[in-house]
Order: sequence, then structure tokens, then C-alpha cells
Amino acid sequence: MLRVDRSRLRPNPAKAGSQSIPPGTGSRRTSYGRAAWHAVCGATIEGNWRALSDKTAYIKFFAEVNEASVNALMGAVEQKLAQGVSGIVLLISSPGGSVFHGLSAYNFLKGVPARLVTHNFGSVDSISVVLFCAGGRRFSVPHARFLLHGVQTNFPQAASLEEKQLGERLKGLKIDIENIAGVIAATTGRSEKQVAKDMLSRTTLNPEQAVEYGLVHEIKEELLPAGAELLSIVQSQNLPPRPATPPALTPLPGQT
Repeated sequence: MLRVDRSRLRPNPAKAGSQSIPPGTGSRRTSYGRAAWHAVCGATIEGNWRALSDKTAYIKFFAEVNEASVNALMGAVEQKLAQGVSGIVLLISSPGGSVFHGLSAYNFLKGVPARLVTHNFGSVDSISVVLFCAGGRRFSVPHARFLLHGVQTNFPQAASLEEKQLGERLKGLKIDIENIAGVIAATTGRSEKQVAKDMLSRTTLNPEQAVEYGLVHEIKEELLPAGAELLSIVQSQNLPPRPATPPALTPLPGQT
């Protein structure tokens, strides 16, 4: 909180007696002095508050969407909000991952009291498209891609499920598809039916096509200004290497 020491503004009788003030102009001098103080100090205070409110945090998300990466992302956002930032720029390049964690991150980011900008700096695939949709303004570098595809579920090896359990899994998949299609439809202005169809068709978009689709507002190379602090959330080097085709990108049964 900015504080102004008003005691310094009180007139000094000793100095007042030594001043040469033309008769009849004292009140005007006093009024002018107060007006000048409010003009200068008021503008300074307003400017300082504007500077505080315009603070922007930059976060790089270069990882799969999973429990660890999403927890790190939410923790970084919470930290920056506690520091008083009013804007967050989220730089994203991700192969996708967990639907549960992706939707949770999207809902979290949409609900925080800050202006959010998302910027694709590589590939935004699968559930990371939903993460990208959290931005009120969305950008992409010129050489990037977006991938929309369906949802899959994994079964442990030699798993045995009853009909009811299989039905529950299928119902969960349908709800996940509806939620993802709903987010993308609300972002792009397209119908949920059309988005769901594009997901099942495994639609890949380049930046120009993403602009036409409604995912991206503008294509631009600059990610952040010079000297800006950048928090990085990257894939741990200690994790085992992912297969050439990540599970999150595996097509649904019957797809080609």
C-alpha cells in the first residue's frame, strides 16, 4: 500500500514569515499549491498503482499434461497472484496427456482473477488444446501445429472387467469428449457437434488454419519482452522416454 506523509505538507510558520508574498495573493498561492500537489502527487500515486496493476507474469509450459506438471503450473500461478500480478502469459508446447488434469487446469485458469494470454510456441496437441483455450487472447508462432483427436482409456494388462464396469468406462469417455468439445466450441464459436466430429477425424491445424478455425487470434513470433522473468515448467529428465507415439495420441478403436 502506498502511503503519503502528509505532515510534510503542513506550512512552516518560520519559513512563511520570510517569504515575500504580494498582498492579496496568499489565498491564490495556497490554492495553487494544493492544486499542484494533487496534480503531481496524485498522478504519481495513480501511476504507481497502474504500474502495479499492469504487472505480467510469464510461464513456459513445456511438458506433458499430468499430475506433476499441472500441480507445478497451478502453484506458479498462485505464487504470481500472491505477488500482485494482474496478467499471465502462458507459453505452451505440449503433446497432451491426462484429460482429468487438463480439464482441471483449464477450469482453474479460467477462474483466476488475472488476464490470461496463451501462446503456442511449438505443438499444442490433444488435451493441451483445452489448456490453450483458457486464454482470453491466444497466439501462435508461425511454425507450429494444433491436433484435435478423440479420447482413449487404458486397461491394465490382463484386466478383467464386468459389463457394468465397461459401461462406466464408456460413459466416462463420452463425457470427456463432450467436455473437451464444449470447451473448444465455446472458444472457437463452432458447434459442439462439429468439434466432436473434428476430434474423431484427428484434425491437425497449422497456425493459419487455427486462426480460421477460431483457436488463434494472431500469429506472432515474439513470446515475451526482453528482460522479463520467465518461469519454466519442463518435462523431468528423470522420467523414462515416451514411446514414439504417445498414448494420449492413440486413436480410438475403429479409427485410422
